[in-house]
Amino acid sequence: MSLPKFSLDEYASLLDRLLTVGYVPRPISRLRDGSGERTVYLRHDIDLHLYEVERMALIEAKRSISATYYVLLTQHYNPMSVFNRGILRRLVDLGHEIGLHYDLTSYPQDSMAARRHLDWEAGLLASLTGQRIYTISMHQPYLGTPDPFRQLDQYVHPHDERFQQDLLYVSDSCRAWRDEKLLSCFSAQAARRVQLLTHPELWLDPGHPDRLDYLNQVVAPNVLYESQSYLDAEVHRIWSTHPGAHLHDEREANARS
Repeated sequence: MSLPKFSLDEYASLLDRLLTVGYVPRPISRLRDGSGERTVYLRHDIDLHLYEVERMALIEAKRSISATYYVLLTQHYNPMSVFNRGILRRLVDLGHEIGLHYDLTSYPQDSMAARRHLDWEAGLLASLTGQRIYTISMHQPYLGTPDPFRQLDQYVHPHDERFQQDLLYVSDSCRAWRDEKLLSCFSAQAARRVQLLTHPELWLDPGHPDRLDYLNQVVAPNVLYESQSYLDAEVHRIWSTHPGAHLHDEREANARS
């Protein structure tokens, strides 16, 4: 057995294999639950774009699986746009959980002000999704920035020390497996509790095995998709039909005649 390749078919196969060996998939908010069951907590960090992430969500929903999708309010994609808000609502409709992915570089330095900002972001995300925010996670923890929100009773945090006992952590950051611990889930030494972090944007096209090639050929166009679609569908139409533009053109034509 080898580590999954980065494609949606491989992700579906991974879920099926986990189910076959007895893992029960759960969203991150269920980390607080005490259970003797073999459990895999499914977490997705949306770092690059929301476009097409529902393809992964649909794979899970077809298996009656609920996962947690962490969304940034301060990244270059805009969750408040009509386009992205529709994607978030579809994730909720498919039975998934939306969590807040917070970026401390955009937060106040004062601890009380930072906590108020966290709650404000959680409330805003809840209003966009129509779903209460139960769980939060920090963006880019590998940078080593101290996380002041790791142990809050109001929210479940995937890296809260209270939930880490015997928890195997597996991540696909930068479209790379940091180690081969995922394979232990299919061995006699399988961990009883697993947190599986994936980034859906990294699994959409299997035709680019080189990660930098994938970044340039797949991620870049997907990041620009919403802006390009808006430019093509809306801006061109407005510039062609706006009465102010027609008046300008008439005036210019009259000046030339």
